[in-house]
Amino acid sequence: MNFTTTARRKYYLVLLITGLQSSLLVAQTGRVNFKHLSYREGLVQSPVSAFLQDDQGFIWFGNLKGLTRYDGYEFKTFVHSVSDTTSISNDRVNAVFMDSEKTIWVATAHGLNRFDRDLETFESIDIVKAKGGRNYISAIAEDGRKNLWIGTFAGLKKLNRATKTLEEASLTDTLSIAHEAVYSLYIDREEKLWVGSKSGLNRFDPGARKMLTLPVALQASKLHQSTKVVVTRQTADGDLWFGTETSGIFRFNAARNEIQPYTFKENCANGLSSDWIKDILIYDTNTLWFATQNGISQLNTTTHQFTNYLHEPTNTNTISDNATRCLMKDRASCVWVGTFSGGIDFFYPGNSNFNNIGEAVGPKGLLHPLVNALVEDADGSLWVGTYGGGVTHVNRKLDAFTHYSVRSPRNGRIINGIKSLADDGKQLWIGTLEGLSVLQKSPGKITHFDIPIRQGRLGEKIVNTILPDDGGAWVGTNGGGLKFFRNGQTILSYLNEGRAGSIADNFVTALLKDSLENIWVGTQNGLSYYDTQKKAFTQLYRRSSDIQSRISHNHVTVFFVDSKHRMWIGTENGLNYFDLKSKEFYPITDQLGLADQFIHAITEDKDQNLWFSTDLGIVKLSFRKFRTPFHADDFHFTVYKSSDGLSGNQFSNTCGLSLQTHELAFGGTNGLSIFSPDKLLTNTSPPTIVLTEILINNKRVPIGGESPIAKAPTRVDKVTLNYDEGLVSFKFAALNYINSEKSQYAIKLGGLRGEDAWQPLGNQRLVNFTNLQPGNYTLQIKASNDGKRWGNEIREVALIVLPPWWRTWWAYALYVLLAMGFVTAVLGLMDYRRRMRADLQMEHLLNERRQELYQMKMNFFTNISHEIRTPLTLILGPVQKLIDSFSGEQPARKQLHLIRNNASRLLKLVTELMDFRKTEEGHMSLYISRHDIVPFCRKIFEHFQGLADDKGIAYEFLSREESIELYFDSNHLEKVVFNLLSNAFKFTPDHRQIVLRIESREKWVDIHVSDNGKGIPENHQDQLFKNFYQVDDSGRQNMGSGVGLALSKAIVELHKGSLHFKSDTWTDEKAGSTTFTVSLKKGADHFDKTQIVSESFYPDGYQEMDSFPDPVQNGVSETVFSEQVKPTILIAEDNDEVRSFIADTLRPNYEISEFANGSHALLAMERNIPDLIISDIMMPGADGLALCASVKSTENTNHIPVILLTARSSIGHQVQGLATGADAYISKPFNTKILELTIKNLLMAKEIMREKFSQQLILQPSKISLTSNSPEEKFIGKLMAIIESKMDNPEFDVDALVIEIGMSRSVLYKKVQTLTNYSVADLIKEMRLKKAAELLKQPSMSVADVAFSVGFNDRKYFSKEFRKQFEMSPSEFIDAHQSKG
Repeated sequence: MNFTTTARRKYYLVLLITGLQSSLLVAQTGRVNFKHLSYREGLVQSPVSAFLQDDQGFIWFGNLKGLTRYDGYEFKTFVHSVSDTTSISNDRVNAVFMDSEKTIWVATAHGLNRFDRDLETFESIDIVKAKGGRNYISAIAEDGRKNLWIGTFAGLKKLNRATKTLEEASLTDTLSIAHEAVYSLYIDREEKLWVGSKSGLNRFDPGARKMLTLPVALQASKLHQSTKVVVTRQTADGDLWFGTETSGIFRFNAARNEIQPYTFKENCANGLSSDWIKDILIYDTNTLWFATQNGISQLNTTTHQFTNYLHEPTNTNTISDNATRCLMKDRASCVWVGTFSGGIDFFYPGNSNFNNIGEAVGPKGLLHPLVNALVEDADGSLWVGTYGGGVTHVNRKLDAFTHYSVRSPRNGRIINGIKSLADDGKQLWIGTLEGLSVLQKSPGKITHFDIPIRQGRLGEKIVNTILPDDGGAWVGTNGGGLKFFRNGQTILSYLNEGRAGSIADNFVTALLKDSLENIWVGTQNGLSYYDTQKKAFTQLYRRSSDIQSRISHNHVTVFFVDSKHRMWIGTENGLNYFDLKSKEFYPITDQLGLADQFIHAITEDKDQNLWFSTDLGIVKLSFRKFRTPFHADDFHFTVYKSSDGLSGNQFSNTCGLSLQTHELAFGGTNGLSIFSPDKLLTNTSPPTIVLTEILINNKRVPIGGESPIAKAPTRVDKVTLNYDEGLVSFKFAALNYINSEKSQYAIKLGGLRGEDAWQPLGNQRLVNFTNLQPGNYTLQIKASNDGKRWGNEIREVALIVLPPWWRTWWAYALYVLLAMGFVTAVLGLMDYRRRMRADLQMEHLLNERRQELYQMKMNFFTNISHEIRTPLTLILGPVQKLIDSFSGEQPARKQLHLIRNNASRLLKLVTELMDFRKTEEGHMSLYISRHDIVPFCRKIFEHFQGLADDKGIAYEFLSREESIELYFDSNHLEKVVFNLLSNAFKFTPDHRQIVLRIESREKWVDIHVSDNGKGIPENHQDQLFKNFYQVDDSGRQNMGSGVGLALSKAIVELHKGSLHFKSDTWTDEKAGSTTFTVSLKKGADHFDKTQIVSESFYPDGYQEMDSFPDPVQNGVSETVFSEQVKPTILIAEDNDEVRSFIADTLRPNYEISEFANGSHALLAMERNIPDLIISDIMMPGADGLALCASVKSTENTNHIPVILLTARSSIGHQVQGLATGADAYISKPFNTKILELTIKNLLMAKEIMREKFSQQLILQPSKISLTSNSPEEKFIGKLMAIIESKMDNPEFDVDALVIEIGMSRSVLYKKVQTLTNYSVADLIKEMRLKKAAELLKQPSMSVADVAFSVGFNDRKYFSKEFRKQFEMSPSEFIDAHQSKG
């Protein structure tokens, strides 16, 4: 409504008049108390114009700042936004209406709005471009046909739901209400529409859509017919009640056709409070509430009396503002009051459960809010002691308050800090912060008494508790112990003296006299029992952790004996029942469900229920069964807090009473609370549970569209989350407007394993779920008003967590297809691999067959090579002997040379083939040493000089440097250079040119072999280095084997070098040319250290065998051996012809023993030891290596020289043979001269060693010099040691020596004879005589002693042998040496 200036003045004038009227009325608040909602709770501060409770239970109200929804905890306000077409059309809300289809309609100052509850959006209905008029919606009503009638400032309209337009009320007649302002609408039971308009009251037939005449009584009353009706209601009896803006209320009874008006009357306490009526509420059949401009008027239709509720500034339980605007009764029979000031007042009968008396500015109330003491007088009045307001006498019958101040007699200072009160019937005992006072009730005089203190301890003046007794009073002080006062004097005083029989503590907190007239004394450190007859403390009770039957805490706060004479003790840690018979305590603590354990005061109602105050409200304890010890199911607690109407939650010690009226009174920090336990109302209606908010990842989400929630949280039934929306929160509320703080919640999430039970949340209204696995869940929420009675209504929401795309059905379908494809591919691959495996197996078999054939071929070549070397030995050996036997240039000698040369060539081919085999198998080893490559190549070059001269070839050797040091294997590199030169001569026609050129680069040395022969055809060049490949040259007779270049390339690459060529084919226009280049690295870093040897195994010079002088001819033809006996040579050779050849060659000078294998040779050596052994390596049975190893490892034979003969001529084989201990290694075919010289040299060396030992034995047998570690010297040393150690034993002879040394007699004889040239017996005798000569040189021994010491039993025999050896007798020997001395 847009007020004009005149209208505003009129409005405020009415406010002033009604305010003056309110001063003349007596506000009868009675026990009706109101709670309040204001900006402090989050309410938008604006005049409240309308209320609605929807079908879910939400409270809706409109004001000048939009539409607000309230859930008991929070407000949600919907306001107009220019940028949002789905917002409410205007913030000024005049009415809120829910139709029969549960649709909410909102009437605003600028159009009608339909609220979409699913999306929480507004749809504006038929708003025209005009201000006010038909856009100003004032009222909404629905008829029985579900038609909506809309009251506007431009007349009555009908809503066309199909077209969403506002139609005229009548289609035929011209109505008076069609164009004038409508203020109110109401459909009565006869389906007639009452319209309050600018012209007055009207009656309309919605079905016929025409005006109806008013009842006769209304027609007769011009006042009521033309007055401005702003609200209409109909009671259960059919009476219509009309509220006007200026004429109060009038009631129309159709049956009697009469009107009964109700108007404001001055000085009428039971009349209507104001004629300006804003709303009417039918509370029940007998009670109506009226919202007026001057408070609320409540009419009892039976007595026709009004009770008015007005705002009182000093009473917070009254309405917050007299200017009330609207009323509503909710489902729990609570009344909601909207005020002009913007606040909402809330009435519930249970609001008046507690009558609170607190601090007041006026005469009715306390002077201080903190109540510390409370006693009831005999007349039912109350004496209240406050902390700073003195003592107040409350006469509840007269509603009168009388205040008393306590003054100190010394200085007159007011000491209104009251700690305790006690009434003995005649006088009131007052405990203060500064001592004890007594109030004489009838004159009202107060007398103050000081309490003596110790050493300035002012705290001892504080009186915590008083117990009147025998004309005086027991006083419990705060540190001064227990005292008894009478007539202003301290009669008795008890202090804790730290000994048995004294009071438990000096801080006394509670006192109680029992039936035996003895006193229970509660302190801060235990409980004492005082025997008044003995005037002594006889019992002491304190807390013990070891004994369960002890008191729960040492700080005692209060005593109470109930109607069944049971004694209860309150402490800081729970309530205790004390069994007077068993002297045992039975505590009730938090373990049994007690919410707060600090017990301040205890009392009992008429139903024998215990009531006690705590720091968290007042608790009612009701026993189902009384048994000790207590169990949780024996009783139940009911807790009342400030939210239930109490003045506060924290109360004072011993400040609790059961009054004569059966009411209970408790004092605390916010005043005094008085209530009737049997009249306490509790909210038993089950609450409706609603969802109010859904958060995803702690963010609000939009509603609808692609949002996870398709509807608003209040309406949603399904929430769909993506897999990555890991945190979802649900906020909910129990629509409990009476006491929302007491609402309790429980949830259950179906779909989780092991989550079938309800999970209590207490008063928590928010639940979070994190990291839910994809799946379907059901969230169930239930609520209780008090945690005990749970409603049957359960709010369910389906929660769907979508899987990630890789876990969706189509993904699984794709996986199945992929798996099928994969299986198909695998099966196909397996089939393909099976076929491939079969093909490969076949190919492998073929390759194996080829390899076997190739291996057989190579083995054949190798074996043939080895076999060829043996016949070559039988060719070259005899040929050489024949050549040596001829002198001069005889024709036969020339033919023999031809045979020898071709045999040598054949030997070279065989060696080349064997080297190639080693290369193929990777067994070729290099023995690298440093050489000068220039003279090395020059010597090979000179070998072909004769061939060049014969063919007329221009043959040149070129090198810029005279010397180039290089590391290589001379044996293998010789084969490379020799092969290249051989090929050059082979394929170069006569009278052409061949050049061997050496070039040195920075890190390389190149050896070039060039010729200008035919060249290599291009189609053959790629195959040139392949095994067994030959360039077709059918015109030539000297075709090679095809392994030379392949072998050469392999040798060069083993040297980490390269072999390459460049060739031009001969044509008619130009001559051909071919150059092979060997490139070798300088230095030795590219070789493995194990390949490098200190010296070459081969001589740098290259000479034919003929160039060496014949040592046999130039030297002594034969060696003279000891005693002219021919040495014995053992020959082990499996080839009969070779063995015979060697034997025939050596027989003129040596004794020969022949054996076909090593095993036979070893057996023969057990009987006869040869002087030298010649053995072939490759033999059946024990081969030559085994034979050599056995000989050299056996002490009997390790002195015998061994010569190995073999067709294996490689360096590796030579090293292997020499490693077994062989003294010489000669390759087949061998030169007989070399063999003879080798044998001669070895035997000569053996003879020299024998002569050496023989001379040493003759001269000094005990001092034989063993300069090396050879087996011979080791044997001699061992032999000498045995003889010397047994020399003094006459029984020691040859047989004893054979036993000691472990050899047979013949073997020992042969070995000793070979090494020393002595027989065994002569050696023993020689050593004894030499030892005797040494002893005779010493003057301390006689001849007889010497003879016995060297093993001679017969002195004469000793002298005889001594004379033979030294050509003088022992005595002469002594004399000769003594004369020299």
